[in-house]
Amino acid sequence: MVVVNTMVGSQEVGETDWGDEDNIVEQNIKTPLEESTGNIRVCVKVRPPNQRELALPGGVVVDVGADNTSVTVTGKPPFSYDVAFPTATTQLKTFERIGVDIVKTAYHGYNASLFAYGQTSSGKSFTMMGVRGTELVGLIPRIGHLLFHAIKLSPKNDFFVQGSYLEIYNEKLRDLMSDQGKDLKVRENAELGVHVAGLTKTTMRTADEVEKIIDEGTGNRTVAATKYNSESSRSHAVFEIHIQQKYKDEVTGEDMQSKTKIALIDLAGSERSDKLGSVGTALKEGNNINKSLTVLGRVIKKLVEKQAHADRPVVVPYRESNLTAYLRESLGGNSRTTVLAACSPVRSNIEESLSTLRYASECKAIKTKAKKNNVLSPEAVAQELERLQKIREMLTSSMAKSPTSSGSSSKQAEAAAADPGAQGTLDDVIAHLNDLLEEKRLLEEGGFASHIEAGAEKRRTTFAAANHRGGLGGEGAALGGGLPTYPLLSVLNKDEMLSNQVLIPLRDLPFTVGSFKGVSFRLTGIGVLPEHCVFEERFKNPAPATANAAG
Repeated sequence: MVVVNTMVGSQEVGETDWGDEDNIVEQNIKTPLEESTGNIRVCVKVRPPNQRELALPGGVVVDVGADNTSVTVTGKPPFSYDVAFPTATTQLKTFERIGVDIVKTAYHGYNASLFAYGQTSSGKSFTMMGVRGTELVGLIPRIGHLLFHAIKLSPKNDFFVQGSYLEIYNEKLRDLMSDQGKDLKVRENAELGVHVAGLTKTTMRTADEVEKIIDEGTGNRTVAATKYNSESSRSHAVFEIHIQQKYKDEVTGEDMQSKTKIALIDLAGSERSDKLGSVGTALKEGNNINKSLTVLGRVIKKLVEKQAHADRPVVVPYRESNLTAYLRESLGGNSRTTVLAACSPVRSNIEESLSTLRYASECKAIKTKAKKNNVLSPEAVAQELERLQKIREMLTSSMAKSPTSSGSSSKQAEAAAADPGAQGTLDDVIAHLNDLLEEKRLLEEGGFASHIEAGAEKRRTTFAAANHRGGLGGEGAALGGGLPTYPLLSVLNKDEMLSNQVLIPLRDLPFTVGSFKGVSFRLTGIGVLPEHCVFEERFKNPAPATANAAG
């Protein structure tokens, strides 16, 4: 047992309990996916009160009914949801009711989304991430762990899994797995759906590698102290798991491929600056958070209106915020979506709790249309590439001509810009072409799964250092053709697929590594010194070692 400090106080907790994963996979994940009604599934979680809140006037005013679907607020009519979690609900029980279905959805080839909403200090981030290494571990690590357990128990299928992590901070998208600091863009395409162009995707083979991405991304996420929470999230965070699966159709026996995405979104807390003590930068951050959440509220209202009045046009303002532009697929597109609304149970937060509960009630009326995501064939990708190349040529041609020239090219450009694949700008067309080219290349190699098996050995190349002054020379030996007898440096990369693919032999000693031009092997980056380290030969003729076998 260890003592963990949480928002609701210190408590003794045990080691991580992942549940009976063997049984969950065989009796749930692998069984046929039930037909969805299309409605977003809405869950509410009421966190326990802490000692400071209990000392305030009013006490506890929010309660969950015995049916675990209703939530009552003193003096108000009850709210009804798909699932309601009382204050005593464990992280494992929350996962079993929410997370298992998300893994099952993706396993069967459909996109799955989960986003957590609520005021600052309502327990959203705790429910999503929790305290890893203990029984308090949250939904995101548990979903990754169960997914890889399901893969382990599915030897007849091939899987390729990647992870990405981004934040939306002050209405700008930032890749939490990259130090380049670029502002990313949300794009949409009929084939790729809603996606973030240029986002780093890291190959994951085990649940431990999910944890590594979480560690790196969470460390880069923007947080700040408020009166309610010493590490309040100042940004919306999106953890994505991209899954490609090769399998045989149980009915036809045909080889099939599916490509799906699990989007796990931890929204920044809605907040009142007067209660949280926000000033300066924190106040600006809070205003941007509230602005994006306000747009989200308008989008939800318009979606409900649109689905209730299908006979009249209703414009849904997705593009008024980067948050809602990204959530477009989760809220009204190709995804089976769960909303987790977290709220405080005490009277001092009653206004925020009521706002959260009303928000969640509106989400219940929204319908999505999830479809199985079968991967494009190489032929289909080639056709799409040809179509977009023509659009690109039209846009390039119209930009080269003056505005006073014939209007035919400008009309062509306008038509091209209206194309959903073009996204209105030349840059977007080029980015989409690059996405499709990469997908076509991987498909032609037999799919992502076979790419893992064969790709690493094909790309592993050994480069020889010419001398300690000349840097890398032209000599090299492919792995498998006999390794050199001298020590090797293995080059690592953020992408596990690229790690250990280049080996640097320490042939000429001393061998110097650093950022200076005259070193044997040059590295650049934060923290790399001009002469970072030197490899020297200490023993010319080491004594031979002898090992005796036991028994």
